[in-house]
Amino acid sequence: MRSLLYTCLLTIAAAGVAAGGPEAFPLVAMQREAVEGMVWDFSPVTLGTQTFNGRLEGLGAGVCGIGYDLKGGWEVLEAHVGYTKNVSPSRKCRFTIMADQQPVYTSGEIRGGQEPEFIRVPVEGKKMILMRIEPISYGGTLNACFGEPMLKRGLTADQKATPYQVEVNGSRVPYDQVNPPATFPIILPITSGESNVQVKIVNDSQARKLKITTSTPTPSTP
Repeated sequence: MRSLLYTCLLTIAAAGVAAGGPEAFPLVAMQREAVEGMVWDFSPVTLGTQTFNGRLEGLGAGVCGIGYDLKGGWEVLEAHVGYTKNVSPSRKCRFTIMADQQPVYTSGEIRGGQEPEFIRVPVEGKKMILMRIEPISYGGTLNACFGEPMLKRGLTADQKATPYQVEVNGSRVPYDQVNPPATFPIILPITSGESNVQVKIVNDSQARKLKITTSTPTPSTP
């Protein structure tokens, strides 16, 4: 069954080349060079409230990783990083990607129960990549996944750009655009009576990060 699926995936990738457009190939279907403490699966996986096709998943036995030889033929690696559905927020980890022994991506702290984060990592000209999940809490790699990891090439400059990172009150929120949002919804607690809330916004265009911080509602002075 998996051999048949692998053949179909290769056919789809070849069709993309023939059409002259962007080409995408699922990393789960690529030959692995090294594996430690991880499994790979073609089936759908739910991270937070979102469902993806295919995953590279940690088993909980300390630091885990999986390596691939890209042979310098791809431009970006895209994936969603997070925990599978219904994992406790006490479980925490960090995702990293090394390309030719140099770090190209490091996540912040990822917790169970939060929505997955979209990543787009430049790998143009890179050969060997190592995708790792590092535990922050005990057993933190268990059920932690690179969801639907995908290699792409033949992209425009915007399609290759690293998406903005949006953080609200210290937690990353799902966002996959290359430009910062003009507006962004924020959930605030509602208290009885009239209260004041301060909002601080820091837009670091060089680092491609947007940080929004809100204060705790305080009663208004009569």
